[in-house]
Amino acid sequence: MPHQQGPAPTADYRVRWQTADGVTEWVGVLLPPRAEEGVLVLRLAPGRLLWIPLATITGPIEIEGA
Repeated sequence: MPHQQGPAPTADYRVRWQTADGVTEWVGVLLPPRAEEGVLVLRLAPGRLLWIPLATITGPIEIEGA
C-alpha cells in the first residue's frame, strides 16, 4: 500500500528578495524567514528548507503574511 500524505501545508508567509539578476518571484514559506551563519533560511514545507547565501542578496528582503 503506498504511503498516504495529508494535504500540503499552506504558506503563512511570502518572501522575495533582490539579486544581481533582479527581484525573485514570491516564495511561500511556513515560518518567518531567519538569517543564520550567512544564509537566509526559508521553511518551504515540513522537513524542506531553502538556504540562500546572504552574499547573493543585493537589496531588500520583502516579507508578507501572518
